[in-house]
Amino acid sequence: MNNKKVFSGIGWSFAERISAQLVSLIVSIILARILAPEDYGILAIVNVFVAIGDALVAGGFGIALVQKKNSDDTDFNSICWVSVFVSVLLYAVLFICAPLISDFYANNDLTLITRVLGIRLVFSAVNSIQQAYIQKKLLFMKSCIIGTFGAIVSGVIGIVLALTGAGVWALVAQNMMSVIISTAMLCFFIEWKPRLQCSMSSIKEMWGYGSRVFLATTVDTLKDNIRTLVVGKVFSSADLAYYNQGKRFPQLLVNDIVNSVGKVLLPVFSEQQDDLNKNTDFMRLSIRVSSFILLPLIFGMVGIADNFILLFLTEKWMPCVPYLRILSLVYVTR
Repeated sequence: MNNKKVFSGIGWSFAERISAQLVSLIVSIILARILAPEDYGILAIVNVFVAIGDALVAGGFGIALVQKKNSDDTDFNSICWVSVFVSVLLYAVLFICAPLISDFYANNDLTLITRVLGIRLVFSAVNSIQQAYIQKKLLFMKSCIIGTFGAIVSGVIGIVLALTGAGVWALVAQNMMSVIISTAMLCFFIEWKPRLQCSMSSIKEMWGYGSRVFLATTVDTLKDNIRTLVVGKVFSSADLAYYNQGKRFPQLLVNDIVNSVGKVLLPVFSEQQDDLNKNTDFMRLSIRVSSFILLPLIFGMVGIADNFILLFLTEKWMPCVPYLRILSLVYVTR
């Protein structure tokens, strides 16, 4: 795979993340100005359980499809149906446990929100395999267009609901519609379609690599979200919203830049996994590109945190400024 194709892939991968996240950022700013911090705190608690479910559904085996040199439709279909099966089981657990979550946080609204938002696990199961196919084939231009369109439509739905007084349900709808639209559009616009095909040999072949990545992804997700569970229990939902809003902006910068580079380089590494020197060169390239873009943005965010929050999110969100500054410095080391 030549450097020109790699740089093109990185460019489209960045475009995908930047365009979709720019739309999401604008939408989130509008919603934050309309909705109360408590609405964000309620959603943050539910999102922890959904994020853990997502990690269990998607973490590892989609990456195993990208890592495998000659993965075919049988491999994609097999892993897809395993992921869907796991997602249905996890949703059933989440549905049953929703009242327990509500009781633990002393908030009756959490039961229905958890049961509704948990449905996205099934869509995420299919979407994770679609994203693996895009990554394997370096189809980042299609992903860019679909991701941006999904962010716009889901954002408009969220804003309209917020303006009509829907409260936290505006955030739930935006969150749900984003993955539903992406999954539906990718079914039409990429060559691979889920088919009723499952091979145990394919699953066994990818289990070794996928299970290790799955374990690492799950542990990382738990590590990132355990603080949210603790803050949501010990403090108010508004305090949790301030913490999460302060974390959101540096997390967005770091994850988008690192993930954009990583999405392109993983299939490159997989294709030439027997050539250590080439892989080392590409790894150095990824570190240089990420650092060149990331460091100025993060330190700039630290410097303008108070003015940024006051200008875009209004005075009601000013308590999140200390979190924004501290967590910006934390994320720059990741």
